[in-house]
Amino acid sequence: HQSSGALIQNSAHCREAPRNPDEVYHPLQDTPKHSNMEMLFCYEPLAHELRDDPREGVQRACLGRTYYYVYNLGLTRARALNFSEAPPSLHKKLWAWCQRQTNPTIKQLGIDGLRMHLLRIDADYYDAPIQNLTGEVKKQLGRAQALERKVAQSSGQTPPAALAP
Repeated sequence: HQSSGALIQNSAHCREAPRNPDEVYHPLQDTPKHSNMEMLFCYEPLAHELRDDPREGVQRACLGRTYYYVYNLGLTRARALNFSEAPPSLHKKLWAWCQRQTNPTIKQLGIDGLRMHLLRIDADYYDAPIQNLTGEVKKQLGRAQALERKVAQSSGQTPPAALAP
């Protein structure tokens, strides 16, 4: 397992390269230039770049990508703190475990992670409209960036530079 600090550094690496939103990575056709974990931690910067795209499908994808960034950041940090649960329902187990911790950063990770998880479920599995979808994307990104900073600081790491507003 990589440390949460190494994962945060991977996120910083992903922020360096501009992306074309029309380019799509096809895992069965394209050869990745980075490891799967590095690719995963490019989700949050990509979601940030696409946050103002008015298409509903793109907005819903941004919610999911941002959630999975936080989920994997949280899971990595929790594993370093001896979280040992396994599937099924690993997402719910992770956030519940985090909420039971005494460390305020980990506890907040659990609270925000669960909020983000519920919104991701709505975005991915339900066709019902999400009120103020663009605003929810921006809130989700704000939560992710705040958690990224807190987790980095609690791990003794320097958080990556903030993404442009």
